[in-house]
Amino acid sequence: MAVGQLTTATLSGEVQDNTGALIPKAHITAVNTDTGFTQSTDSNDQGAWRIDLLPVGGYRLTIKAEGFKTFAQSGIVLSLGQFATVNAALQIGDASETISINSDVPLVNVTNSVVGATVQNSEIVNLPIVNRNVYDLLTLVPGVQTNTTSYTLGFPQQTVQINGGVMLGNAGSTSYYMDGGTNMTGLRNTGNTQPNPDAVNEFRVETNNYSAEYGRFPNGVINVITKSGTNAFHGSLFEFWRENALNALDRSFVASAPAAQPLHRHQFGGTVGGPIKRDKTFFFFSYGGLRQITTTPISSGAAVVPTAAQRSGNFSENLPSGPAASSCQSGTSTSFYVCNPKTNKPYAGNIIPASDLDATVQNILKGTSGLPSIPLPNGAGNTYAGYIRNQNNTNEFLMKVDHQLTANQRLTGEVFETAGINSQNAGGNLPWSQQNYVWRQWNANISHVYTISPTLINQAWISFARNLGGRVNTPAHQISEYGSKFQVQGTPSLPQIAVSGYFTAGNAIAGPRAGSNYYEVRDTIIWTKGKHSLRFGGNAALDKDIQESLLNNYGIFNFTSAKSRSYNALSDFLLGLPNSMNQDAPSIQRMNSWYAGLFLMDDYRITSNLTFNLGLRWDVQTPPVDTDDKVENFKFGQQSTTISSAPVGLLVPGDKGVSRGIVPLRWNHFSPRVGFAWDVFGNSKIAVRGGAGIFWGSISGNEWGAAGQPFSFRASFSNVKSITDPYANVAGGSPFPYNYTPSAPRFTAPFSAPGTDPNFDWTSTYQANLTVEQQWTSTFATSVGYVGAMGRHLPYTTDVNYPMLVNVGAAAPSTSNVDQRRPYQPNPPLSTGTAANYQGIPITYQGINIFGSNQTSAYHAMQVTANKRMSQHFTVRSFYVWAKNWASLGMQNSTASVVNQTKLWLERGRSDNDYRHMFTTSVVWMLDYYNGNNRYIKTAANGWQVSPIVRFRSGAPFTVTNGTDTNLDGSNNDRPNIVGNPYLDAHRSRNDVINGWFNTAAFVAPTTATEGTTGRNTLDGPGSKSVDVAFFRNFALWEKTTLQFRGEFTNVLNNVNLSNPNATLNSPNYGKITGANSMRQTQLGLRLTF
Repeated sequence: MAVGQLTTATLSGEVQDNTGALIPKAHITAVNTDTGFTQSTDSNDQGAWRIDLLPVGGYRLTIKAEGFKTFAQSGIVLSLGQFATVNAALQIGDASETISINSDVPLVNVTNSVVGATVQNSEIVNLPIVNRNVYDLLTLVPGVQTNTTSYTLGFPQQTVQINGGVMLGNAGSTSYYMDGGTNMTGLRNTGNTQPNPDAVNEFRVETNNYSAEYGRFPNGVINVITKSGTNAFHGSLFEFWRENALNALDRSFVASAPAAQPLHRHQFGGTVGGPIKRDKTFFFFSYGGLRQITTTPISSGAAVVPTAAQRSGNFSENLPSGPAASSCQSGTSTSFYVCNPKTNKPYAGNIIPASDLDATVQNILKGTSGLPSIPLPNGAGNTYAGYIRNQNNTNEFLMKVDHQLTANQRLTGEVFETAGINSQNAGGNLPWSQQNYVWRQWNANISHVYTISPTLINQAWISFARNLGGRVNTPAHQISEYGSKFQVQGTPSLPQIAVSGYFTAGNAIAGPRAGSNYYEVRDTIIWTKGKHSLRFGGNAALDKDIQESLLNNYGIFNFTSAKSRSYNALSDFLLGLPNSMNQDAPSIQRMNSWYAGLFLMDDYRITSNLTFNLGLRWDVQTPPVDTDDKVENFKFGQQSTTISSAPVGLLVPGDKGVSRGIVPLRWNHFSPRVGFAWDVFGNSKIAVRGGAGIFWGSISGNEWGAAGQPFSFRASFSNVKSITDPYANVAGGSPFPYNYTPSAPRFTAPFSAPGTDPNFDWTSTYQANLTVEQQWTSTFATSVGYVGAMGRHLPYTTDVNYPMLVNVGAAAPSTSNVDQRRPYQPNPPLSTGTAANYQGIPITYQGINIFGSNQTSAYHAMQVTANKRMSQHFTVRSFYVWAKNWASLGMQNSTASVVNQTKLWLERGRSDNDYRHMFTTSVVWMLDYYNGNNRYIKTAANGWQVSPIVRFRSGAPFTVTNGTDTNLDGSNNDRPNIVGNPYLDAHRSRNDVINGWFNTAAFVAPTTATEGTTGRNTLDGPGSKSVDVAFFRNFALWEKTTLQFRGEFTNVLNNVNLSNPNATLNSPNYGKITGANSMRQTQLGLRLTF
């Protein structure tokens, strides 16, 4: 498959006489019936011919040879990336006589070994897409496991997992194109927004063993083709409407969960295309707008907030019954003693004197001078459940021009711009702060096709993609306005206040201001020579990324009962005594990287029914380079000469062995590809195809992590005097504002240091497939095949200063001496340390987090498809996948899910997206069956259509965890011991299933200083089944103008698809299912086409 296939298709075949003899030098012409575009070639000495780079659409094919009647076939419809075959048997006679047939091309691919699928315009227009996002239809392609749209960095981004491909942490590993131009952000290697469905002609997804023209991203290729102008004016106007009143209520199994609130969503716009000059120049324009207002629950669960009495310090209602306690002791969430931290004795009557109440907290509770406040309870059990109003407004514009420069040259240029603003709750479960995202995306793409001769074609691209977004917290106030001495660095906003077991107010993360500029040039030459169709060329790209990191600059105040000063988190809050406080100094990083690749492909047609696909690609990528050199590495025992005051081991560019790009440049990334396609009987009815290849990948700029000290600063304070005076106990006072000064770098210990494994290598994937296809009728074909993908060199950050489980002097290991148990210098070496060594000796390093590439994954699947193209008023696309997906870790580029950094082999298990069974069927059914002459009956009976999508999927795996730090490494992600059979009958009553998905008694927490025996992802959650459907009624207004009334529904049968259960041992909802996926959603619309 050629790079040209990013936007085009290929026609090929053989010319024979009626005896089967091959006819050389026959003249073949393909004419696009919409634009008049014409391309010709001649058959070779073996009677074979091939025409590449044909724009998608309808075609009429003619074949002429001296002494034979002219062969003409109409009704050919070419889809994106299609390799269509037309074999012609010419009849002896005069060339002025024409033998005409009307037939589409065969459904079976007899040309290459690529595994993929094209979603055509009839499906995009007619299948239900309730949110009008073309990406929603990616799940029609077998091998697509997950498909997510998010606003993580301030602008929309798409992440898709294909055939077990690892998501590389928060980043993607799939190529996204729009009309052949790159359409993705380099910051996270994720897909950008695509135009609205009315502007999209079709899209194609390549999932395995795609051609060597594609590089950099190993998991798959997604290419969206927008519509173009034709010789006739055509277009559409549309309005789509969603209201909460049209939807079914979502299910929650938490009694305090708030009910759904209003949704007002309007999507509108239009398209128009046509000729500027017939058969020469065409234009296409599209506009789409979105206006959405939602009022949604702040959180899925209610907050527990202080009562009016508690706000004044009166906790008498929580005083335990029985004799008064003489010393402080723990209680329950409703019955406890409030301890005076000054005397370590309970307050008399459980009442805190007004003089001990924190002044800042009192102002936070009251909301002084119109500032946000902590609300009073509005539900049972002192709970508060509220709502927040969010908006989402976007506008998009697409302008595209196609121009036939000469008979042999075609030029296409387009500009796409989309921008928006949307808001959402800033986290937590109280109306404290809100986040506004403001973003813009801009794409420009120019393509030039030059047919040098019938057997030599060149296509070149120049493309540019830009994303820029930011996230701003509102209101623009800060905690100092409540009376605190806390110092915000950066624009003002409110802190996060987390009171364990009660409530969480807001989110301290602002920004990030983030974006990327991606520039690319690419060229491909296609040369047909005898039995060979050669394609060779290359591409070069510059990726410029910017992002603001370390964003807890507004402060995080944690009040936890586990280490409470008053023996209760809520009373700690009233006293203004946080257990810890976190704060960052934001840092802006600008990262640049270059990428280049060269390739050679040969489709070698060995015989008339056997083709080999041979290819080789070479990739080279420079590591991202910070333009300000704000990057670091770590090498034990080496002292930095660039920053002489740096602790031993911490290195920066300029030091021995440390380059600006941190990791070495790899020149040996060669990717061979091999495949075959066997037309078993030579009639394009049964094909056996297979192939294998190596695919090198890329790591996005975002995955390299934020710069640490001295370039930026992240602090966690455990000895906080009060929320009013948070820095009083900090040696030297507040370290903020913190700004990097090259002449006087600062280091504040202890801190975590970043580094990169010197043996780091880019991620790669080994892919293989074997498929058998059969066309049963002129419109129906099936396939069954094996698809495999093995990931190698997957990234992961390992803490090589992981705490050892040893005594600290005379003290046993505990959660309070985690850092003292870290092994590496300049910390005191444990092997020689005594009790005296660990009394007051400063600790320099906490974690030493080395970014490496030693993880793996494996995906094996049987993929079965059945497709029927439009005939007898309906079309069907269906697939079933039976797969196994394993990974050495649950989450690449993160330490969060690992129990023990020194025992990573224990983490190997099922992938988080290991869905063993997936089945999807989509149908487009035109109910135009009345053929009578009664126009009234015809008007009433015809014009209806129904288009369902049916999906079944087995459950996703999940892991049971303790929720506590039993192995004493400072992280609450340990797993329990398994002591029994965890499985229960999934066919029990709904109530039983919800209240106990698995046997909770089968797991027990391990003893302190040990690790459990439970593996990762050993249990399966509930499966899901859904039916989405679209009902349309078409009214013909006048010639070629139709008004369509649309009703689109997701989960139309209102199936309750349960979420995974709570699997945390110490949670009150342990083993229970507390939620479900969305119930029926409705979208109504009007669409006028002409």
